Amino acid sequence: MLLEKDEIALFTWIFAYEYENHVDKFDGCSIVKFSENKRCKVQEFQSKHEKSRPYLIENGGHNVKFI
Repeated sequence: MLLEKDEIALFTWIFAYEYENHVDKFDGCSIVKFSENKRCKVQEFQSKHEKSRPYLIENGGHNVKFI
């Protein structure tokens, strides 16, 4: 669990799977609202696991190459 406040908790996770000989994974987070110690609402969000940098600094920062 990443964060818990009052009746709301935030979880981050990585989901990895294999389906028809294809292996992949993605990151996600879940926002869970509780009422009287029971789950009453779940919202889930997905993002790509592979990350990229918006720019690459070369030559000690003298040249900035956008990719």
